[in-house]
Formats: sequence, structure tokens, C-alpha cells
Amino acid sequence: MIAPARRAAFEVVRRVFEEEAYADRAFTAAAEKLSAGDRALAQRLAYGTVQRVRTIDFGIEEIGKRPVAKLDIAVRASLRLAAYQLAWTSEPVHAVADDAVELVRAAKLERAVPFTNAVVRRLGRSMRGLVASLPPGPLRESYPDWIYETWVRDFGIDEAIELMEAQNEPPELVVRSEDPVGERSEEHTSELPVTLI
Repeated sequence: MIAPARRAAFEVVRRVFEEEAYADRAFTAAAEKLSAGDRALAQRLAYGTVQRVRTIDFGIEEIGKRPVAKLDIAVRASLRLAAYQLAWTSEPVHAVADDAVELVRAAKLERAVPFTNAVVRRLGRSMRGLVASLPPGPLRESYPDWIYETWVRDFGIDEAIELMEAQNEPPELVVRSEDPVGERSEEHTSELPVTLI
């Protein structure tokens, strides 16, 4: 069984790259029936995959030994999602591989299942190291060369790299109390309502 969050993230990645959908709109549709926890995971996986696609595609081609453009749509989306998880999350390889294979199988591409499984297992062994071995710059940070070149021209190489790295960091989590600022009684301390911004 495919984890609901990964199924939703797969759908977003597929739609963004194959239908040129906006990620936020594709995500709203794909995550409509997910629990809050699955929704958060699906969003992290989908947006992270879209954000890091240049680096991911490079890794798939280097490790998988096949051009990404020649892969079936479902295989490409499944491998992109798997590569993101293996390089930038702590998801176990077996769970990522199982879901990647099941996503391809659900797309009725049984002939591509062994290839998908093999590539995901190789990505599990090598993707994180491959990303770490890339020199600082647009490929490692998954930016178009023209942005990098513009920032180098305008700000210098060190600041251009710092900008790319900073923009790839997740935003800060801010928690705000719904109650006015002030002292709370001891009996209500464990029940503080909060709003995530």
C-alpha cells in the first residue's frame, strides 16, 4: 500500500512537470482528503522535489544511467520523489523503494517496476553522497545557471552561493498564542491554544 502522503506528492510532481500545473494548486487538489500530518509530509515532499529537480535529475541520470527525459512519466515522477527523499530526508530506503515501485505499478507500468526498484536502491546508496560531492553552485543548489550568473555579477560568487543556500532552507516556524500577552493561571498552562503562521 502506498503511503497517502507519498501518493499525493507523486501526483503534484507529475502534474507540475507533465502538465505545467502550479505546485500550490496541484497540491490543494491532491491533498484535499489527507490528515494534517499526511498533508504536511506531502507538502514537504512535493515542494522539495519541485525545488530540487535540477539536482535530482542530475542524480538520476548519473546513478540510474538513463536520461530522465526518456523515462515514462510515472517512472520519472516516482524516481524524482524517491531521489528527493533519499537525499534530503531521513526516510528509510526500503520504504521509499516500496512506494516508488507501487506508484509505478499503480500507473500500470509493470515492465518498469524492476528498473524503478533497481534505480531507487542505487539512489539510496549514492544520492546523498553525490549531492554532497557537488561543488557549491547552481547544480548543487538546483538553480538555473542564468540566476547564478546574474547573482555572481551583481553580488559576487560567495554571496550568490549564500543566497542560493538560504533560499533552499525551510522557512522559520512561528507559533503565536491566541490569547493576549500576559500571565496565565497554572490550570490553563497545558492547554495553550496556538496558531501556526
